[in-house]
Amino acid sequence: MPYKFNPITGKMDYYEAGDGGGDIITPWSFRRSGRYYTYWGDRDLSTMSLSRDYIYAMPFIVPVTQEFDRIAFNLVVAQTNGAARLGIYNDEDVYPSSLVVQTAEIDCSSTTGQKEEAISEELPPGLYWLAINTKGDSNLTVSVLSYHNNYSVLNYMLLGYDWSNFLAGSATHYKVSCTYGSLPDSFPAGATILNTEHLIAIWLRKA
Repeated sequence: MPYKFNPITGKMDYYEAGDGGGDIITPWSFRRSGRYYTYWGDRDLSTMSLSRDYIYAMPFIVPVTQEFDRIAFNLVVAQTNGAARLGIYNDEDVYPSSLVVQTAEIDCSSTTGQKEEAISEELPPGLYWLAINTKGDSNLTVSVLSYHNNYSVLNYMLLGYDWSNFLAGSATHYKVSCTYGSLPDSFPAGATILNTEHLIAIWLRKA
């Protein structure tokens, strides 16, 4: 008989063939409509100056089919000629691959605070990557999830540890050089795996 483990109840749940049989129940299977979600829960946000003309990509797990209608980030310090684009990439072998959706250019030259764009994406179960690319006369400062914050929970830890320095902590996301503009249809090759920078906080709103 087909069963799958439900970490919420701690029991094995029976399911009929074809009844979401390929889905794996995790805490992220339960997301409430109208609420915003990011990579893991974190009690404290920090800030960080982003490198211009780089794409950052952070992992986002969708364990069951879910629809999202907003993508957002928080701008702390604007810059002259500042702008950003957000997007979602598919995954291939734990690396961002093809572009799913991107926003129009988001103005970051004057007003700060929460910035969001409407999307309409039903994502099948899988691993995705939330991406941001920025420009400006100087680097933009945004809200980030504190990498070494003791209160972080549900850390995905998908990128493992670097053999040369286990004590540096697990790697969390990617960063790759890319001149600002429309996000590329295919994520650039050769991205650096990061375990020393905070994660840019990008949120998706459950439809």
